[in-house]
Amino acid sequence: MTQRIDNLLIQKRDELHLSRASSPASMPIVRKSREAKIQLLNEYNPDRQLEWCGNSERCVLMDCPTLAVVRRDYSEETAKMWLEIQINDFSELTNVQRKLDDRQRAFVAGVLMNEYYWLKLSEVMLFMYWLKMGRYGECYGCVDAVRILSALRTFVKERSSIIEHYEAHKDDNSPETLARLQAIQEAYERMKERGQKDGKV
Repeated sequence: MTQRIDNLLIQKRDELHLSRASSPASMPIVRKSREAKIQLLNEYNPDRQLEWCGNSERCVLMDCPTLAVVRRDYSEETAKMWLEIQINDFSELTNVQRKLDDRQRAFVAGVLMNEYYWLKLSEVMLFMYWLKMGRYGECYGCVDAVRILSALRTFVKERSSIIEHYEAHKDDNSPETLARLQAIQEAYERMKERGQKDGKV
């Protein structure tokens, strides 16, 4: 099952590259407004990780923009800025002397944009939340960019397990399953609405 999910991700990645290559150069790209960017940054602010990430299944399964969508609709600069905010928040939270510098933060953000553009913002927040919990080990003396990226590979495997479990039970129409899925969607709608209110300028 995990292999099938991995193959599907590769297929989607190839389709995305193909669609980029085949799209007309003259096709205009409509960017989101400045107000929409501010709303996005507020809605997916690191300070809201406790609220967003209490349910890992919700973070993986709910409808949420991916890094690729943010890059396309808001700009690459917006996507990288959002990532660096998340990464810096983790770095500053750790009680170590040597934190990530600007170059290291930009590198980690760049790797995420290049290799993990299919991750949803909610999934990146979940990863950062789990990093803060020490799920992938503690930081001794310094925050290491390589360790963050190594932990990210582990997170992707855990994400695949969540999707695998969902795929195995998605046709289960029991009241418990339907109630759980409805609760995931309702929680997302509440958080999105709250983020829109916070993002008003």
